[in-house]
Amino acid sequence: MARGCNSSISKAELIFPEMIWEEKRALMKMKAECKDMSVMRAVLGTMQLQVKEKNEEIARLRRLSVVQLWEREKQKVMSEALERERALKEEMQDQKAQWMELKEKLIKKMKVI
Repeated sequence: MARGCNSSISKAELIFPEMIWEEKRALMKMKAECKDMSVMRAVLGTMQLQVKEKNEEIARLRRLSVVQLWEREKQKVMSEALERERALKEEMQDQKAQWMELKEKLIKKMKVI
């Protein structure tokens, strides 16, 4: 009987260290996963900051684009207005010249009569 007890004790002695070893492996694995998660959190934080910076840059470029678009539109409108003003001045000078010519003709006719 003592022998049977000895053999069961030796099995327990063999199983117990193996369980400890498995627990240690599981603990090391969990520590590695924790470390990986910490690294991933740091990377995530950095990436979120980069995304925020990029979004701010995109917003700034969009505002700049809108401003440039409005500047081009303003220049176009101003150019069209100046061209129209020039054409109207020219037309007014032509009409003034025609009026002066008509006036001179009328004065000549009145003198003839």
